[in-house]
Amino acid sequence: MKANNPKRALATAAAFLVFKDASVFARMSMEHATSNLGEEFVKRAELRDAGLDDGKFFDGDAVHAMFNARPLALLSWLDGKLSSEGAGVPHWASAVAIERISITKKERAVLGLADWLENLFVFPKTQPHVKAPVEKQTHSPSRYFPLWDVIPAIPDPAQESRSVAVIAPSNAMISSLKSYVGAPTISVYLAEFEESPQFVSEWAVGDELTTWKAKGLQNSSELVKLAQAHIRRAFSRGVNAIVFPELAVDHEVLHGIKTELRARLLASPEQAPALVIAGSFHAEVDGKTLNRSLILDAAGNSVTFQDGTTFFHDKLTSVQLSAPKIIEGNDVGDVVTLMCSPIGTHAVVICLDLGQAASADAVPLEKLPIRWLWVPSMSQTVKPHEAKSKTMCTQRAVTVACANQAAADFGLAPSGHPLALSGALGTSFVYQTTASATEKSRPSSPFVEGKTAYQIHNVQLTSI
Repeated sequence: MKANNPKRALATAAAFLVFKDASVFARMSMEHATSNLGEEFVKRAELRDAGLDDGKFFDGDAVHAMFNARPLALLSWLDGKLSSEGAGVPHWASAVAIERISITKKERAVLGLADWLENLFVFPKTQPHVKAPVEKQTHSPSRYFPLWDVIPAIPDPAQESRSVAVIAPSNAMISSLKSYVGAPTISVYLAEFEESPQFVSEWAVGDELTTWKAKGLQNSSELVKLAQAHIRRAFSRGVNAIVFPELAVDHEVLHGIKTELRARLLASPEQAPALVIAGSFHAEVDGKTLNRSLILDAAGNSVTFQDGTTFFHDKLTSVQLSAPKIIEGNDVGDVVTLMCSPIGTHAVVICLDLGQAASADAVPLEKLPIRWLWVPSMSQTVKPHEAKSKTMCTQRAVTVACANQAAADFGLAPSGHPLALSGALGTSFVYQTTASATEKSRPSSPFVEGKTAYQIHNVQLTSI
């Protein structure tokens, strides 16, 4: 604070008081809940600051003495101080408001911080929310910094290879999403294919596992027609976001989606969606096989960030079947990207990234301040996906929208036996945190369970 860097002060305080040891933070938070001393100290600090001469930012010695007895109150003071000093610019208006703070090795040694807490992101929250159930409890960090989000770049010390990137979109995307601010709901279109994707499969037999990769789709021309029909229907309903399922959008289907988006945008721009999560497919990138999801805008172009990079997600996990012993042959990604926007942060994950039941490899999504989680998926059952979504919704004010393809044909495995998913239509879902509950959304009509290849959900926007 003496160096006039309030974001760095907030990030350092959060690293030491919140993230260093969760159990210590929870204990201190309980102690704060038994009295109003924390609020009293914040008020004293604000009054003392107000009495300082112009050009002086704060009285360090006095503040230190005040907060020594109730250290978590320091977070509340820093959170409010950061905004009151004019730094709280809405993060969709300026990338500068999103800052990556690095704590030096010497500083970490003084504070007793592990190396995984070297980098943290600080960025302002879009709007105040009614808290999710867990956020109403005393051990929620949001209790102490309600105006700003602070998260470590590595959200889970047990998974140091997985990190988070927080970034602002282009001005065009900002303008598109800003038009939704103040609306009570937005509509989400979840696409499925009534014709099962038929893969051109590549198999590699190993000592214990057989590896599978998708090299293409035998029936891509048919899926192109179905995908374009989804786009036309979505435009006719004026939806705000479209999600396609995992491993159903190869190069040809992607081209068809882009072509139809551009045609529909010219015909009816007022009904265009802001975001199209274009499913995923295996892609060869720099010698790696990645299960990659591309995020498009209404014109079929890749969504770009203010630094010129594009928004995509590489699947963080690989599906492994125990019988037969087959594993998805993707090289796993290592980053969850949070795109900030006027209506909150957006993230995309793929299938098992959400539905992983094995705790050792579960992506720590519940630790991230995600407002909109878009999920392309291919799974015969989505029970694990729904269970994780419900958990997330109790911990954060979040909407999880999953487009799931439950039927697919992988062809003959090396064993000579066919491999396929044979699930029914209608397994896609939306889970959301509302002002009153954590609930699974019901699609708007017309919708007949198990007899249609799409769902449209009107999900709450401003009422949480």
